[in-house]
Amino acid sequence: PIIANCLWTALNFFAAEPDDRFLDVGYALDRLKRDYYVIEDGFELGDVIAFLDDRDNIFHAAVYIAADLVLTKNGTSPLSPWILAPLADVQDFYRTRAATQHLIVHRPNDR
Repeated sequence: PIIANCLWTALNFFAAEPDDRFLDVGYALDRLKRDYYVIEDGFELGDVIAFLDDRDNIFHAAVYIAADLVLTKNGTSPLSPWILAPLADVQDFYRTRAATQHLIVHRPNDR
């Protein structure tokens, strides 16, 4: 079975019923582009933080909670639980994935 990943988690954060179409990375990325806008600061609960590599490919997403805390799902394994973690810790966890990673924060168009 397919297990939820970071994009599924981030894009379903406010959903009363999860949308499993977000398990399809192409669909999830398309919806992120269409249904969200980029913000520079003033982050709010539920904003989606996209981690990009040096080619601007998204390799991880997390949900902003408050202060420096994010909700993250690091991988698709059932042994990788959803956790609240400081954003800096998540960045360090993915440092080997992209040494020059950068973040883009997205907010749903309806907020």
